[in-house]
Amino acid sequence: MKNLVTILLMFAFHAIAPAQGVFTNQTNGALERVIQDYPNQFKNIKGALLASNAREVEYKSVVIIPGSESSTITQYTGPDKHMVSWQAVLFSSTSFDTAEKKFKALFGEITNTIIRLEGERPIILNGKYQTPEEDKTSTTVAFDILPTTSPTHQLKVDLNLEKRDHHWTIVLSVYDRDEAVMVSNEK
Repeated sequence: MKNLVTILLMFAFHAIAPAQGVFTNQTNGALERVIQDYPNQFKNIKGALLASNAREVEYKSVVIIPGSESSTITQYTGPDKHMVSWQAVLFSSTSFDTAEKKFKALFGEITNTIIRLEGERPIILNGKYQTPEEDKTSTTVAFDILPTTSPTHQLKVDLNLEKRDHHWTIVLSVYDRDEAVMVSNEK
């Protein structure tokens, strides 16, 4: 009887473990590497130079989420600030329904991800799912980082579904909190 209970518990654990989103997929492994290098301004994951102008420099990322369309690192330089971001275009489709299903699946893979930073307590990415609507051009899930530690106090992680021309595109971003302010001020 004791063996039967043990087997049933093991089966139940394996059945629910993939739904937890904690290191069960390659998205989490790549995201962990990106966040671990955030305190270094992504210097260890920077690849070839892609583009450059007076305010920003874009590099190819050497950390790529399997199946993604592109992964880039952008450095922004302003009068008082130097900020950096990592972005991965994870998916695009002309079908809203297909993109919405993929967005929900990717959210499930990312939420509750545990990230281990060297010399720090582990952090957890926690987000509240936002249901996309076809008549809205953008839906963003901002993940909270719990607990906020000193290397990650400026860190922001977003999953975004947006309409670009006639395609629905899903983008995962890791960036400095002040970046959105800086980029909007440049426009």
